[in-house]
Amino acid sequence: MRFCILFLFLSVGFQYSQAQTPTIGGVYYAQTGTVANTKFKIYTYLRLYIDGTAIEQTVNSEDAHAVSKWFGWGRKYSMRGRYDIDGGSVKVHLSNDGTPDAKLEGAQTRILEGTLHDGKLCLADSGNTQKYCYQFLATNDTTTFKFSENKPMLTLPGDWRYNGVNKESRQVFFRDERGTGLAVTILDENALDETKDVPGDYVKALAYYHWQADYLSEEPKMTVKMLKQAPEKGFLIWEAEVSDSPVANTFLMACNNHLLFNFMLFNQALPQESRMKMLEAIYHANK
Repeated sequence: MRFCILFLFLSVGFQYSQAQTPTIGGVYYAQTGTVANTKFKIYTYLRLYIDGTAIEQTVNSEDAHAVSKWFGWGRKYSMRGRYDIDGGSVKVHLSNDGTPDAKLEGAQTRILEGTLHDGKLCLADSGNTQKYCYQFLATNDTTTFKFSENKPMLTLPGDWRYNGVNKESRQVFFRDERGTGLAVTILDENALDETKDVPGDYVKALAYYHWQADYLSEEPKMTVKMLKQAPEKGFLIWEAEVSDSPVANTFLMACNNHLLFNFMLFNQALPQESRMKMLEAIYHANK
């Protein structure tokens, strides 16, 4: 079974209201204390994601660029939880449950309350009058994952989190901070009968496309449309849309270094051009 329809319906859950959301694609940080009898300052870092996830890390570094490289939901953090926004009021519930810190420090929880107004986030511990206003640093994140025998490491531009695997189709799923869903399949170039003994990278990519597109057109009654062909680069981009529905998946298929690549991206809120650019960036980071 070519695993695409299930992902379409799972992906619907990635759509969230854009109203009253914090700035994403970076970190919030503020000086929130000092170490007694020292000159060390304590900084609290937060990432607030569009799906309501919140993560926190407290360190003694003001270098937000350096911290952002390892602090993320697909990487390291000391506490995680959820945030809620009601009008301009913000409430963040955090816990270290399930993190390495819980083994060292014991179970801990924290509630932050404050305001979000014109992009400015100010928070205080619940019951505390001392409020801290956070600066925001936009970051150009990159997340890496151990992937497969064919491709030991997968590199994804942005802040991504592993979201499951389908063993039958060999698709691995990820989700980023904007609610974008991504499914990745990387196979040996001769793994499919349709691509075996086919000469040339682009011709293999085209054969891979026809194999997948023909199935989607005939079985689930989807509309398939070619968006871009780049024979000189060995890839093509296409789209599959459910009939009578705005739901669409955008694919980049390629062949390079004896590997077949299939990147399937979903985020209905992103314009088609943005989805295409995002797919090309992901492909170029891994080819």
